Amino acid sequence: VYARVSPSIAFVETSLGSGTGVLLQDDLVLTNAHVVWPFDEVRVVFPDATEFDPAPVVARDLLADLALIDLSGFGGAPRTL
Repeated sequence: VYARVSPSIAFVETSLGSGTGVLLQDDLVLTNAHVVWPFDEVRVVFPDATEFDPAPVVARDLLADLALIDLSGFGGAPRTL
């Protein structure tokens, strides 16, 4: 299970902290809103060292504590979950 899932797990970083997310279809990373708040751009790194910086935060819901980061403008995102 780990070998199949781990390439889609993203490290998400801001100047205030970090967290994780998961790469979904359409090059969107789902993470927690508290990880990216209050930033509109973040740094995203995958286990294969693929890096997206700055990656735009395109949606967030503070009540549900969910956010989406869009990697589509970069091309070359790893395999989705």
